[in-house]
Amino acid sequence: MAGIAKLKKDELKLVAEEIGLAVTESMKKSEIRRLIEESEVFINDHETVQDAIDQVLEEKKKNQKSDQIELERLKLERIKVKLQLAQLKANNIEISFDHGRKNETEESMEVLIKSVRALTIKVPSKSEDWGFFFTSLESAYSTKKVPEKFKADILLNLLGERASNILTYITENDLNNYEEIKSIVLREFDPTAQAVLENFRNASKENETHMQFASRLTTSSEYYLKLRGVTDFETLKQLMVSDKLFQTLDRETAAHINVRQNEKWFKPVELGKECDLYFTSRVSSLYLGRFEAYGPIFFERSPVSSSTCKEIKTPQLNHRAVLVHHHHPHHY
Repeated sequence: MAGIAKLKKDELKLVAEEIGLAVTESMKKSEIRRLIEESEVFINDHETVQDAIDQVLEEKKKNQKSDQIELERLKLERIKVKLQLAQLKANNIEISFDHGRKNETEESMEVLIKSVRALTIKVPSKSEDWGFFFTSLESAYSTKKVPEKFKADILLNLLGERASNILTYITENDLNNYEEIKSIVLREFDPTAQAVLENFRNASKENETHMQFASRLTTSSEYYLKLRGVTDFETLKQLMVSDKLFQTLDRETAAHINVRQNEKWFKPVELGKECDLYFTSRVSSLYLGRFEAYGPIFFERSPVSSSTCKEIKTPQLNHRAVLVHHHHPHHY
């Protein structure tokens, strides 16, 4: 349906509620979208769903000019105050970045943010690049030996305007919790394992050295394996086989498998079984439709005498078949 693929998580949630579906706070963007697409309303009444989408988008435009903008502005101001307080503290106390050697270096919060920013890639525009962003950010934290208490403030500063999209989900207590903010960012922008894999397969060298490109590929592959839960060599082998098998599927079968495996992935034997069951179901449905249209049909290899049958060409299919007369013993 036009428009649903471009909706953000909060917009999908409002659409779902508008058409009478229950959505929990813990649900990811992909889960909410699947809930909508598998609902009876979506299947049977596209017009109602489209009206709900249009209404949500219209309401959001209005809200952006009123209370929601004001709320986000106040939250951003609160973060600025926290950063200013942290900077004042940093200017008046010694910050040891070597954990054991005192008085080695002193940096203000502003200088610390700039130094981390220089070692971190830009905030990504594609959902599948967030893993690489956090890898580079945490590498910068490690290089600069950033104290845990400053990590959340630096992350919010780097996010800039994007921070306003996630502030709705952050409680007062979590503003200083880097891991919680990171978790909310990943849930909000929802990088799926399949998207990360496709990004890895389609990656090309950009304005970077070959060493930097190799590093980016390594980070992308490691993030994909993390999303798939790969921790040992045996699981890695199974994932490689499953990915290759999945890559050979036609679009309709691949879509069916994606729904069946949800956020997980089928190991080779499971995936093969699911594909065979789906193909069997499709063939049965196809044969039933032809049976109702033409009567019992046997392919050319069927041992039927030419005197008891005649050749026909079915309009829906490209293969030749024979139509059995009603008195033939193979008829059923």
